Amino acid sequence: MVLYQINQPNMRAGSVSCDIVNALTFGNNHTCIMSISNLNNTETYYVKINFLLSGAVLSSNVIRLDFPNVTLSNATFPDFNLTFKQGWSIKSMPSGGYTIHTTSNNAHYIYAYGEDNNPIPIYTNSFLTNSFGANAVINNNTFLLASSNTNFQHTSWSLITTPLPKVLKNYDYGCRNLLISKTTPSINDSVDSDTHMLYITFFDAVILSTGYVTIYKTSDNSIRQRISATRHEFINIDSQGTTISISVIGSTFNQYGEEYYVKIDYNFVKSAMNNEPIKGIEGGIWRLKSNISINDDKQRSSGLAKFTIDASKKILVLSDFERFNYYHDLLNEIAAKVPVRLDSLSYNIINSSFSIRIDVVSMFNRTGNTDLGVLSDLNNMIVYKQITTFSTGLTNDLNSTSGFQPINNSGELMIAFYMLIELIYTTNFPIIGSWLYMIILYFLPCLFIAGLFFHIMSIYTLPSKKFEAITSAILRLALSSLILLFYFSLSFLFLKLTRLFIYQVCSYLVFCYS
Repeated sequence: MVLYQINQPNMRAGSVSCDIVNALTFGNNHTCIMSISNLNNTETYYVKINFLLSGAVLSSNVIRLDFPNVTLSNATFPDFNLTFKQGWSIKSMPSGGYTIHTTSNNAHYIYAYGEDNNPIPIYTNSFLTNSFGANAVINNNTFLLASSNTNFQHTSWSLITTPLPKVLKNYDYGCRNLLISKTTPSINDSVDSDTHMLYITFFDAVILSTGYVTIYKTSDNSIRQRISATRHEFINIDSQGTTISISVIGSTFNQYGEEYYVKIDYNFVKSAMNNEPIKGIEGGIWRLKSNISINDDKQRSSGLAKFTIDASKKILVLSDFERFNYYHDLLNEIAAKVPVRLDSLSYNIINSSFSIRIDVVSMFNRTGNTDLGVLSDLNNMIVYKQITTFSTGLTNDLNSTSGFQPINNSGELMIAFYMLIELIYTTNFPIIGSWLYMIILYFLPCLFIAGLFFHIMSIYTLPSKKFEAITSAILRLALSSLILLFYFSLSFLFLKLTRLFIYQVCSYLVFCYS
């Protein structure tokens, strides 16, 4: 707040009350009402000041608040040896204009004014209240006040309501923002997965600022899409500067029979005339109802998603138990965020390529999503994860560049072959089986050595034609075993190299054909 010196002698400023007043001129004005009195408190003036956030004063007017039936009590500040007349407070009315009000001797007084500072009559101006005088102006243009009916502890009380005049009702199109002339789709209109754009039209030219537009699901207030005004690939403004277009991805309005609402932040746009932030649309006002169709045919579809490089490194160091929990939690997050029933999802992990295959069995459920709808929603939420809830939690580990690619029939066969090759490649022994490999590698060399030993014994130590014939047969068998061992060693090396080559080729083809 900027303070200015009072030029008149023997005058002092008293109470100050401020609010943001809905107005057509200069948008949402910052307005303060200040009391100025002489040193003896025998004469008091009230000044209403309209100003911008920059500190520039738009206007200042002296308003008379002399009401014969209102007696203001004194407010004393002993620490400063000062006594002031109790002041008036100012509150904006949602449909334009403002109220001034005060509490004195358990009576609350309310007076309404238009943009031109002229008084506007209301049903009644005074109400009995409790000593606290708690009050508020709510969004339906009603003044809410605590009544005098309270308990001894003053912990509960009844409420009094009085309607306020709708000063600029001809400019109020239901958004509770007098600067907005139209929204498309309109309030309470229908949307579905084919709704790809939202439009907001203002009476006067605006420019994009830094606030957010957020689409919520009403049933649990979860975020479906959140975009900053700085993201120009999603937010655009027309050449006249009056209509804002907002891109909506296909997964946003994806539930049958669900209700959504759009919230526009304060400072989402600024006035093109004075660069002042403009009020948006509060939550729960711009409501939209989904009329997406449903499909109760049971089908099965599959797709592949890849992990980011950082996530792949993180997964590598996890134990088998930790990996199981990680994938289980990831599937739970996907089910909650898409949303889709958890029991309609299953998965397979292709560890070496850091990919997850997710199978979807569509069925009639609370989401109303078809299998193709789920696959499309998954792809959208991964590719555009920075504007969806996939940007947080484990779903942020999914690679937005790859998205979620459906697998066609050829892709299904390629995946099966790919997983078979991975199984073979990651096995410690060749496909002939570990028991046969052990025989070849260990038993046959031992047989050769034993055959050679006994053949020498039969010649030099135990000369016997029969024994020599037996040892000669064993030696020939052992020699054959060495040849067989050499053959299987070459075969094993060839199989390893072949599997490595096929594995790398499949790693590439599985994504090309899916």
